[in-house]
Amino acid sequence: MAGSQHEELWAGAHGVNKEGPQREELWAGAHARGAGAHGVNKEGSQHEELWAGAHGVNTAGSQHKELWAGAHGVIKEGSQHKELWAGAHGVNKEGSQHEELWAGAHGVNKAESQHVELWAGAHGVNTAGSQNEELWGLELMHEELWAGAHGVNKEVSQQEELWAGAHGVNKAGSQHEELWAGAHGVNTAGSQHEELWAGAHGVNKEGSQHEELWAGAHGVNTAGSQHHEELWAGAHGVNTAGSQHEELWAGAHGVNTAGSQHEEVWAGAHGVNKEEFQHEELWAGAHGVNTAGSQHEEVWAGAHGVNKEEFQYEELWAGAHGVNTAGSQHEELWAGAHGVNTAGSQHEEVWAGAHGVNKEGSQHEELWAGAHGVNKEGSQHEELWAGAHGVNTAGSQHKELWAGAHGSQHEELWAGAHGVNKEVSQQEELWAGAHGVNKAGSQHEELWAGAHGVNTAGSQHEELWAGAHGGNKEGSQHEELWAGAHGVSTAGSQHVELWAGAHGVNKEGSQHEELWAGAHGV
Repeated sequence: MAGSQHEELWAGAHGVNKEGPQREELWAGAHARGAGAHGVNKEGSQHEELWAGAHGVNTAGSQHKELWAGAHGVIKEGSQHKELWAGAHGVNKEGSQHEELWAGAHGVNKAESQHVELWAGAHGVNTAGSQNEELWGLELMHEELWAGAHGVNKEVSQQEELWAGAHGVNKAGSQHEELWAGAHGVNTAGSQHEELWAGAHGVNKEGSQHEELWAGAHGVNTAGSQHHEELWAGAHGVNTAGSQHEELWAGAHGVNTAGSQHEEVWAGAHGVNKEEFQHEELWAGAHGVNTAGSQHEEVWAGAHGVNKEEFQYEELWAGAHGVNTAGSQHEELWAGAHGVNTAGSQHEEVWAGAHGVNKEGSQHEELWAGAHGVNKEGSQHEELWAGAHGVNTAGSQHKELWAGAHGSQHEELWAGAHGVNKEVSQQEELWAGAHGVNKAGSQHEELWAGAHGVNTAGSQHEELWAGAHGGNKEGSQHEELWAGAHGVSTAGSQHVELWAGAHGVNKEGSQHEELWAGAHGV
């Protein structure tokens, strides 16, 4: 890794890179001291902290930029703070008298507990009757660190706060495009490019002449099209009964309602194929299905699996998950990409991240938050996006199958949440998941997938971030391909950096940038 002080690249679950008296601790994946993955910036530091995916909190008194991507936590404010839930969240069961902050994939606090429950990323549940403070991530009485897409900005800090997920603010006087993905974002007026927001959200300001593709729990098909091809990427919904078209759900998805006779292609962490379907089921990533009538446990890759029927306990799924068979009367907490709860259950279903659908007949609360897209009109191919996805530009006649780390015959190498097949456009901006912002004046393609950072102005390279990522510092002229939760390549390097899995960060000077991607700590 030419030019780096000592880049530490960890894949999978990682360790920590020590650095003098002040050591940097970079945990990627679900790490650190505690459950979930989090982190906090120690007070008094003046560096940039970019949290992508699962994030932490910036302690009081720091004067740096904080970029949170994903769904985030809460801005504490004295004893009475604001509670901001973005993205997919949980639910606080009746009777509890505490603060419940769920961000990203979350859990639920059982009734009658009188403490603070902070769940981040894939979470658990605090059993009833306890009167203590349960902090998953770090044992702090004041700093609450939620991993998933979260964090909190404590009062008094003087920094830019960019929340991606369902958040964010564009600072006054700025003339650049701020694209928030998650449940958000806005495309500034007059732009003529394709804006792809992933997350559930965003708005296109008047006057723009482009296609708006929102991925999240959403998406729109441009006017005049007779689609029939519905491509939802990320967390998606359900194909209504009786339809005979192709439904391609990528990422964490739901279920195809009974009676449909089409192809269901689920990529990423997915759900379940209901019995009696007559179609092809293609699951990529951590997937699989529990066949009808089977009485065993099915464990799918990622954090998954299924709860066998007739179980009466709490099931907490985080990451990519399966499905809970019919007849169970317990709480089902799915976080991340999830499946579907079969009909007839009478419990609370809390889906966070990309989720499925609750089949008809259930009498519970259903909270879906996800992210999706749309297939542009006029294309004649099959588009299969998995994770956070983009779009294949119109007119191409090939088959593009993106799942996990993919590609095509030209440039497309996306891992995790993905990008787009380039075609004519000045620049396609595909943000999937919770993302940052591309500062004005850049002339490159910025592909952010998952929770991401920000690319500083003036760079002329391709930035492909997949999963939860950091930021490429200005002035570098190389390709940066991050897959999973990743770090950042320091400015001025001209090499290809390929990070796969959860990764670290390349330090920079004494006041370094700390880029946490995925669920991390410090």
